Amino acid sequence: RKALTMKEKSFVSDYTNKNNPKTFGNGTQSIINNYNVSNENTAAVMANTKLRKSNIVQAIERKTLKKEESLTC
Repeated sequence: RKALTMKEKSFVSDYTNKNNPKTFGNGTQSIINNYNVSNENTAAVMANTKLRKSNIVQAIERKTLKKEESLTC
């Protein structure tokens, strides 16, 4: 499994942050926040690419599971 870059970690953090409705579940906005991209179309393509990478999908799943576990404890 390939390690995430700092930007990818930040992307995952924004994408899974329920406290930020602007980025939660929004790949485009998460890309805009973490990469030097201002064009929404470019950000959408980048988000689509990132969200198909298995290491990013696994990181999102792990982060989501951790948050759900902390809510049930």
